[in-house]
Amino acid sequence: MYLPFVMWGYAAALALLLVACNVIPRSIPGLRGIRELSWALALAILSVVLLGLRPWAPALLTILVANAALYASFLLIYRTTAVVLRQDAPFLGWGVGLCIAVLPAFGYYTWVRPDIVPRILLSSGVLAVVAFWTGLLLFRHRSADLGYSARTVAGFQVSAVALHVVRCILTVLYPPRDFVHLGWIQTGFSYGQLILGIAMCCGIIWLSVCEHRSELERMALTDPLTRLLNRRAFEEVLGRQMERCRRSGATLGLILVDLDHFKEINDRHGHFVGDEVIRRVSGVLIRITRPLDALARYGGEEFAVLLPDVGEEQAEQIAERLRAEIEQLSQDAPDMKVTASIGAAIRRSAETPSEFLERCDEALYRSKRAGRNLVTISSSASDRPSLAV
Repeated sequence: MYLPFVMWGYAAALALLLVACNVIPRSIPGLRGIRELSWALALAILSVVLLGLRPWAPALLTILVANAALYASFLLIYRTTAVVLRQDAPFLGWGVGLCIAVLPAFGYYTWVRPDIVPRILLSSGVLAVVAFWTGLLLFRHRSADLGYSARTVAGFQVSAVALHVVRCILTVLYPPRDFVHLGWIQTGFSYGQLILGIAMCCGIIWLSVCEHRSELERMALTDPLTRLLNRRAFEEVLGRQMERCRRSGATLGLILVDLDHFKEINDRHGHFVGDEVIRRVSGVLIRITRPLDALARYGGEEFAVLLPDVGEEQAEQIAERLRAEIEQLSQDAPDMKVTASIGAAIRRSAETPSEFLERCDEALYRSKRAGRNLVTISSSASDRPSLAV
């Protein structure tokens, strides 16, 4: 098989992907990693074009520069993957060092002791290492939203590692005559690399689209100021938890927290201070509750806490801790008093989500009518305010 035909076809396919990387963001703005992927594709095109010019261009361009561009392309794909997954790229520095270190060996086996076999082994070895680290980055990603797409793209990387390893073995067993007139083994590798390279790039675009969609879903379900759930998301979680409790008979606690006289804080100190108070109160909620509890900014200055598998006594203790911790926030600003009225309730059998919320809300307003800075528990017997300091 004549090498230029393979390389030029590969370059044409990569060029189409590069065009796609410049078209897709126009319809889906904000995709992560597309800029880095575009650079990776541009370097890959440069590499395969130079490789295709092997019969006519000097070895400096078609061997050293072409392989350096190919390594840089694979490292950029590794970097792109890290950007899409919002992770660090710890191997990047080591990868750059590895790629630089093998270039003198390429020069040695090009001009001092010309031999194509060591060059193939070096090239496939470097690419296998970079593909391995990219796959590892994908396999370690724990996001449930990207789990399937991340594992699929990781599978492409594992396939690339296996392809390079097999190529090294077959190159040693069946050395090629030269790099221009490829044998069937090297031709098969070239086509395999073509297919996997395009699949990896398409997979990264798919991964970026999935990440973008997940981010939009998170934005639609979270409060931008506190990063807690918003009201819509909380009510969805409440409905699911109540259905779980109906089937299993488990307990479910609910706490509603409303800051006292919050309008006065905004009027006196400004909305920036008010926003900071909201953020600090959300920090109190996160610090006191468990990871499995659902937290939400339910309204302007109202918060909701859902407590799976918690009884009335535990719910009251958590509510009291919340009230006391929120009151402690006033110590940071002596001229501003921050307190909260709290209502708590435990799910009753055959109760609907709206009835559960309404009962807890009524307990909250009993705290306000009783003097604020109180916790009121809606129990099966009667609503009773707890003592406040």
